[in-house]
Amino acid sequence: MLEMLEIIQKFEKMLETIGNDIIQIKTAVARIECRLEKVGTGCKRAFEQTKVVINQLHENQQLIGESLDTYGGVIEAASWNF
Repeated sequence: MLEMLEIIQKFEKMLETIGNDIIQIKTAVARIECRLEKVGTGCKRAFEQTKVVINQLHENQQLIGESLDTYGGVIEAASWNF
């Protein structure tokens, strides 16, 4: 009977250890999940900012092209004197 009680106590300690490990894993996963959400939010914001910059560069490039066409004329020939 004493042996059976010792075996039961060992199993209780093992189950307690397993339970504590599971709690630690759940806590770690929750921290990782929070960090991952922050990374996703940061990436979304970066892409939005990049889109704004690219659109502005595109508009500026169109304005520069129109200005060159209007005021620059067309180059028909070039000569290089060395």
